[in-house]
Amino acid sequence: MKLIGIVGGIASGKSFVSRAFQDLGAKWIDADAMVHEAYRLPSVLHAISQRWGTHVLDQQGNLDRRQVASIVFASNPGAKSELAWLEALVHPLVAEQIEDQLEQWRLDPSIQVVVLDAPVLIQAGWDRLCDKLIFVDADETQRMSRAQARGWTREEWQRRESLQTSLEEKLARSTWSIDNNGSPADTLAQVRMIWKSLVSN
Repeated sequence: MKLIGIVGGIASGKSFVSRAFQDLGAKWIDADAMVHEAYRLPSVLHAISQRWGTHVLDQQGNLDRRQVASIVFASNPGAKSELAWLEALVHPLVAEQIEDQLEQWRLDPSIQVVVLDAPVLIQAGWDRLCDKLIFVDADETQRMSRAQARGWTREEWQRRESLQTSLEEKLARSTWSIDNNGSPADTLAQVRMIWKSLVSN
């Protein structure tokens, strides 16, 4: 079983590429979804509300992610330390979920490829679990448009991206690069070529 990490800039299309591999037969670990699960844990909610106050919870007692984002992605000097605290709280929980899932799938000889899609894959050190990385490339205009569709401003998108591993380093660490500037069909053709390489070795 091969574990392939999917990296790229914010809104480059990593999830689209991951789904394409899943459609070809790969298993997909969506680390962002695992982060959402971690945010529902009572211990995590308690720790977060203790640090930042109950205003980061909604009326149902669930985490208000926009409130949290306004703290950890703010432009003030203290935001980076708050983000580091949050990652130190949540990343070990996500890493445990990733490793548990991989252990289960390793027992199934029919599973040849697993893709790991994590926005902070390299920062969190999860690239060490991967056999190879794939860089999903999209130009700034495309990514900005997609980020705005999520409701982000240009400044918010740029600030979040500045906190991640640089695009240059992500590309340098990757075995393959997928150009996601064209049509979905163009991207899928590139995915299929990489898939053939993965399952033929």
